[in-house]
Amino acid sequence: MRAKRMMNPHKSLGLPAFLTPNGGKCSGLMTWENVAASLVSENKVLCHPASVDSAETCADKEDHVSMGGFAARKAVTISENVTRIITVELMTACHALQHRFKAAQEQGTEFSIAHPGLQAVYEHVKQISPMLGMKDRYTVPEFNKIHEYVQSGQMWNTVLEQHEGFVSQWNSQTHKKHATQKY
Repeated sequence: MRAKRMMNPHKSLGLPAFLTPNGGKCSGLMTWENVAASLVSENKVLCHPASVDSAETCADKEDHVSMGGFAARKAVTISENVTRIITVELMTACHALQHRFKAAQEQGTEFSIAHPGLQAVYEHVKQISPMLGMKDRYTVPEFNKIHEYVQSGQMWNTVLEQHEGFVSQWNSQTHKKHATQKY
């Protein structure tokens, strides 16, 4: 999981432990990493084929019973879990970016997000879930708002709204570059 890497100071290339300036004394976003790991494990169990649980019925006249309804319910649960996992990863990534922006500012360097759609998503999530301070805070309401943003499709709409202009601009610049380049 990407969240795991971002929260581990040995693997995150300079991010603080659990994405809190007081890692070790504060849990930061560690609990959300546990939530995502639990959901991933649950999905692994739910991916077990429903068809292997077929049973004989009708006085042993039928040996195949459709498990389609059960399989569909499992698929819905998996989909809901994936949305929650994406929410954890989005929240974690935005907190990691907040630390990257802060570090760049402190070092007098520049750090930016290349795609305007991703920048817009980051700005939206940052408003909901600002950088953690020296003390832990209750982040469930933040998670719920970000989850609604993801689940409702608003996040994808944010990216797509910015994407069309970005692609047009990029294509225009790329075309000009190739048109003027001599081979």
